[in-house]
Amino acid sequence: MMELSHIYFAGEDRPEEAGPGARPRTRLAAPRIRLPSHAAPKAKRGPAITEALSPFLRFVLQQSGLGAGCYQPKALNRRVGACLRVLRAPNEAAGLLMLKQNPELLRASLSALLIGVSGFFRDSDVFEHLREVLVADALRLSGAMRVYSAGCSAGQELYSVAILLDELGRLKRSRLLGVDCRSDAIEQAKSGSFAVSELDDIELQRKQHYFRIGGHRAFILPSLRERIEWRVADLGLHNPDESWDLVLFRNVAIYLEAEDANSVWQQLDKQLKPGGLLVTGKAERPPEALHWKRESACIYRKQPV
Repeated sequence: MMELSHIYFAGEDRPEEAGPGARPRTRLAAPRIRLPSHAAPKAKRGPAITEALSPFLRFVLQQSGLGAGCYQPKALNRRVGACLRVLRAPNEAAGLLMLKQNPELLRASLSALLIGVSGFFRDSDVFEHLREVLVADALRLSGAMRVYSAGCSAGQELYSVAILLDELGRLKRSRLLGVDCRSDAIEQAKSGSFAVSELDDIELQRKQHYFRIGGHRAFILPSLRERIEWRVADLGLHNPDESWDLVLFRNVAIYLEAEDANSVWQQLDKQLKPGGLLVTGKAERPPEALHWKRESACIYRKQPV
């Protein structure tokens, strides 16, 4: 299984961003993580990936522990120029040589290739619907609620859920876990420190209650930060025996090859409790073969089999 995060390939259409008011993107680097042999990414079907991706791109992905065959080649190829500009290399051959001679340059190259995207209460209508569903589920989920953010980026969306749960008086009885393959993203999530500009989409009352402003930085209250566990890990290695009441998996599957995306959906299905909720990106649809019923925009409920 591949390592995954919130990913946007610059140059591709981004379903949830348009016009001059688009929010700035946060660039995140990924650590080099090697998978054990029993969990190694499946080889790309046939020679297509060898022909579709240049040796330079394959090297960047593979040395970062990412399965080169998992991503759509067209989107990756559009990012070659950005990688070369970061390296100040005149061409791919020169860039490849630089990476082999200076492995410390790999993080910058990968950051230019994959751009992590997240935001507090991103798509406010989705979070409002989620709040309504959580209120309706209050009796069924009267005990501890388990929330898993798969590919959590810097944690803004999981912090948003934590705020909802706190407003509903549920946070102290809940377990929240954010998993991402990128150590830089997890470090920021743990710190709870964000640019003030990232709070633009948060209601004033919430902003004043849950954040403390210092200069150009906004800091999450310790009472929220201490309730969330953050983990650097490959989603493919996350224990499938763990079960969750709510899973956030947004804007990742749309950038994967169909077979690899389906594998992730299947894994999440095993981890989601019957009656549990899944939140996706606006351009994503879970496979019809899975027993998930659409409750509202981007929110699905797992049906008992």
